[in-house]
Amino acid sequence: MTGAAHRIGGGLGDLSIPIHGLCKSLHSGQDRMPGPARRTGIGMHCAHHRPKRPMATKRHTLRWTAVERKHITDSLNTLLANYQVHYQKLRNYHWNVTGGDFFDIHENLELQYTEAQENIDLIAERIRVFQERPLSTYAEYLKESTLKEDSTVPKSDQMMKNLLADYVTLVDLLSETVELALELSDSGTERMVKGFIEQLEKHHWMLTSFTK
Repeated sequence: MTGAAHRIGGGLGDLSIPIHGLCKSLHSGQDRMPGPARRTGIGMHCAHHRPKRPMATKRHTLRWTAVERKHITDSLNTLLANYQVHYQKLRNYHWNVTGGDFFDIHENLELQYTEAQENIDLIAERIRVFQERPLSTYAEYLKESTLKEDSTVPKSDQMMKNLLADYVTLVDLLSETVELALELSDSGTERMVKGFIEQLEKHHWMLTSFTK
């Protein structure tokens, strides 16, 4: 007997059947299988006749061109500029708040600007992952940012209103970056930015409750 063979053991003794002959007999035997097995084809495919899965072709970030990297880093630099302006506003209000709510606001804003500082660092490092330069001067931040500086010292209730407006603008920008990341299959940026959105949503809820 020539070619590869399957050896089938049983009470009737060993039978050597060429592999192609066995496959042919299995496939031709489908018509004699019970209905469910015939419809699903269960057990009817030997290894070398099993259909192959198509290979995934989606491009990940390490295969991007310079143009693709620039696309996402422009969006991230816009976020970076706005976060920096927001961060400095938090510091301003933290230092200068007065009144009966001083301790509550002073301590809460310290938590917020510490968190914002960490997020700024993450955004800048994400830009460097794509071999681009994060904006690094306040002149650049103020030129790029939608948010504006506050050089005044408003009353504490106005401070809270100003921060609530900042949160809305930041979440708008973050959501646009998430959409872009999804289009580009950039799961790292998507995951990072969604975390920032969750933080700001919580701050918005807490300050809204505080000001009622």
